[in-house]
Amino acid sequence: MTQPLILAIQRLCHHAVDDTTVDIGYSRNLNTILNQTDIIHELFEYQSGGHNISGASFNQAMNRTVEFLKTF
Repeated sequence: MTQPLILAIQRLCHHAVDDTTVDIGYSRNLNTILNQTDIIHELFEYQSGGHNISGASFNQAMNRTVEFLKTF
């Protein structure tokens, strides 16, 4: 007999408010939907960094990613 597959789902999103390619509203909407589930999730917003999240925002995003992965 095979064991059932159990998936652990976590969702981490970093989004810069000044992203001109993808509006921050998409990430905010997703976060609102995820708030209604049992899915572990985090949304981090950055005032600058653009679509690829660069500069100081990039460093902060990577540190937050490491902490998220250590926690979950």
